[in-house]
Amino acid sequence: MGGGGERHVGANSIVPFPVVLTNQGGSYNASTSTYVCPVSGTYFFSVAILSQHNRRALCHLNVGGIKKAAAWSDGRPGSYGHSTNTIVIHCDAGQKVYCQNYLNADYGHYLDHEFHYTTYTGY
Repeated sequence: MGGGGERHVGANSIVPFPVVLTNQGGSYNASTSTYVCPVSGTYFFSVAILSQHNRRALCHLNVGGIKKAAAWSDGRPGSYGHSTNTIVIHCDAGQKVYCQNYLNADYGHYLDHEFHYTTYTGY
């Protein structure tokens, strides 16, 4: 996610991942936080999230607009929550893959800083 600190994401919004560590092949668009599959084939996608202190975060890995997996993080009182999820899935060329926040904005409290606790990966 990058940029440091707390980030609140609205209901049903795409979770922003503007900081790119690697984008070999250029299939990831940082301005839309969307991976566009360049060819039909089997892909690996992973998300790791850290929720803010005493807050919740829930995002879905969407493939072609369909929720395929979720990561749920519940920062209990006095602590932070961390969650990961990974899918290996067939995608068609041009299919878009992204992380979408849950339909309730109360579940959109993400935390990140220079250690990149909240990440999104696709290849």
